[in-house]
Amino acid sequence: MPQVLRGPYLQIGTPTSIVVRWRTDVPTDSVVTIGPSVGNLNTSISDGTVTTEHEVLVQGLIPETFYFYGIGDSVHGTLAGNDPDHVFKTAPPVGSKRRTRLWVIGDSGSGNNNARGVRDGYAAFAGATHTDLWLMLGDNAYPNGTDSQYQTAVFQNMYETMLRRTALWSTFGNHDAHSANSATQTGVYFDVFTLPTSGQAGGIPSGTEAYYSFDWANIHFVCLDSAGPAIGPNHPMVPWLQADLASTTQDWIIAFWHHPPYTKGTHDSDTETRLITMRTVFMPILESFGVDLVLTGHSHVYERSMLIDSHYGPSSTFDINTMALDSGSGISNLGEAYRKSGPGPVPHDGTVAVVNGASGTAGSGSLNHPIMIRSLSKLGSVVIDVEDQQLDLKYLDRDGGIQDLFTIVKGGVSPVVTTRIPLPTAANWSFEDTNTDLGTAWRQPGFDDSGWNTGNGPLGFGSSLVQTTVSSGSSGSVPPTTYFRTTFVLDGQPSEVEYMALSALYDDGFIAYLNGQEVARSDSMGTGTVGFNTLATNHGATGYETFVLTPAALPLLQQGTNVLAVEVHQRSLSSSDLVWDGSLVVDGRFHFLGPCAAGTVTSNGEPFSTLLVNGTDGGLGRSVDVGINQPVTLDVLQPPGNPAPAHFSISGFLGTPTAAHVFTLPLGLGDLCFPTALAGPVVAPLSFLLADNFGNPGALLPSTTAPYSFTNPVGLPFPFTFTFQGLIETGGGGIGLTNAVRLHIVP
Repeated sequence: MPQVLRGPYLQIGTPTSIVVRWRTDVPTDSVVTIGPSVGNLNTSISDGTVTTEHEVLVQGLIPETFYFYGIGDSVHGTLAGNDPDHVFKTAPPVGSKRRTRLWVIGDSGSGNNNARGVRDGYAAFAGATHTDLWLMLGDNAYPNGTDSQYQTAVFQNMYETMLRRTALWSTFGNHDAHSANSATQTGVYFDVFTLPTSGQAGGIPSGTEAYYSFDWANIHFVCLDSAGPAIGPNHPMVPWLQADLASTTQDWIIAFWHHPPYTKGTHDSDTETRLITMRTVFMPILESFGVDLVLTGHSHVYERSMLIDSHYGPSSTFDINTMALDSGSGISNLGEAYRKSGPGPVPHDGTVAVVNGASGTAGSGSLNHPIMIRSLSKLGSVVIDVEDQQLDLKYLDRDGGIQDLFTIVKGGVSPVVTTRIPLPTAANWSFEDTNTDLGTAWRQPGFDDSGWNTGNGPLGFGSSLVQTTVSSGSSGSVPPTTYFRTTFVLDGQPSEVEYMALSALYDDGFIAYLNGQEVARSDSMGTGTVGFNTLATNHGATGYETFVLTPAALPLLQQGTNVLAVEVHQRSLSSSDLVWDGSLVVDGRFHFLGPCAAGTVTSNGEPFSTLLVNGTDGGLGRSVDVGINQPVTLDVLQPPGNPAPAHFSISGFLGTPTAAHVFTLPLGLGDLCFPTALAGPVVAPLSFLLADNFGNPGALLPSTTAPYSFTNPVGLPFPFTFTFQGLIETGGGGIGLTNAVRLHIVP
């Protein structure tokens, strides 16, 4: 029986095709079977070539669809797969605004526990969220990119699970170049990867696997070769790049290659030739076509810039007044998301540059490049979510903790805050420090802790970190356990939470409970039953340590108030110190009142926006910002499939609706974010009709048939928030929802 030595692994994923590769120990022909479920692989694709390096193009697939698969040969049948772990999802239709999840690793080729830790940190963060595509930023196998080094660093005891579920796209690094040549497309790197050369995944054909482009949903990706010979202004990559960028109309452009144009980590972009070339030759081209994000590796650190444009000289020439389009943090929950024009690429509208070169080893350096908002000498990887007109990027450490994050939004929309901190560090905690065994009742949400002392973290004694002192007991008789409780509010739906993590500063050991159930414990508390007198086995963390609580904690979360209870244990009854502080981070897609804001959907499930404010449906957040006294235009579009002008009813709601204002319409029409005239006796506070020909003709707008446009040219003179939504006729005489849009009048 042939043995599978490598793979399977996935390449060149498109809406209708994917390449499946694997290696066997003896030559055989190649067979891939696919189907809708395990045990039902009802389609077979064969290649009669006898080889140990198998490569099968699977075509004729349905976009945005999961397929289970198996690999094998015509003699022995399935050698691997036909199980829940061998499954892939095809790309969505090009241009669709569906959510896309990317995982990005750089310089990951150490082939050791550093890389495995980074891998596991992302897995803990991602949980059940599917990874749509995966980028490698070069130097994938140290030290020389040989086949055996690729086996260790990529294919064996490393990324097997991701390889068989998600298409991998790579760029060429300088260590990969030790055993390959990008000018001739020969060597191990070009043997390992199958990358697009003829535009088969979108973009202009490059004729080479060394540099290429592809489309995924509403994103255009450009991969450049920075490690090959003769990279410079006369390289054929230059005219190809210009033609490729000129041809795209996608909402987002993400470029990736190996050598960073800006870094002060283990490499210096002021002094190294390839880095200077990428900055002076290629950044001007990319920015002239509206690139949004640049991802690179090589420097074994993490660095992330502000929103910049036209910085092509040494770091000393950076002028924050002219080259920083936004010098803020980019963090949406601080109100500092980066804002760009759009949708679509706009020249010189700002770029964020990210160096992500610490996925296998972490180095250092001065880390003082002036464009950088965040610079870290810390192992990790990048996760990116793009949906509609919003891009969110996070840097994850090997524990799955979020070390950096930023958001870019386009087209005047308000960003959705995807990452929230319901419990910050130094929050207020109640504590019980009287050396009393409280059993288990103290963990429960209904426990009365009104008699406990309170104070802000860090809490404890005997440490310079402590802000609130708790009792250290009598000499030689420190309480073995001290109890802490606090509350936090989840203002979204628990079902929208995809990730939740506790960041804990502790000495010596702790166990944490969410709404009465254990969700985390330090290694120093072991795995068995713990009582009041149980001692920790070693000292606690030297800094805040991340404990990923998902997916186990998700069923315990409640919308509204939640209780976090913690017991901190000493290592010894003569201990000289105790420390506790903790914070919570949640991440998810917190849509504005969920599905009711999306309104009507097309036959393929894509939301169709019939209601626009100032030319946009508000993007992912369904929200639009407009300045005081600025014009406001309301457009009602003709729904698809409706042959005649559609009648509509639009209402306004002063403020932002809450879940209590969601009204379920009769006849299966769906949910409105607030009631309209059809709501009968249900009345939303301060709501009014703008137009209605279903029940009350002659409202504020002079017409009630689509397509329709109305402009208030003078705007409104004071800040407030409106929400608009309504009903509209659809094809076949039916009635559907419009989408909801919030209008923020901002100073």
